[in-house]
Amino acid sequence: MTSLIRLYVTNKLTNGIEVELTEKQHHYLVHVMRRELGDEIVLFNGRDGEWRGKLQILL
Repeated sequence: MTSLIRLYVTNKLTNGIEVELTEKQHHYLVHVMRRELGDEIVLFNGRDGEWRGKLQILL
């Protein structure tokens, strides 16, 4: 079992939103942490708590 990756974003986090990752964040998740389509991650911004997200599109 892999642990959930926590990723800092600047977006306001609320239920049902989509967050577009930066090129660096994408590289980190896909090439460094080897995450794949459908994997869950935890997003946080320092204001709105932690939110679970799912990778939907990998380019």
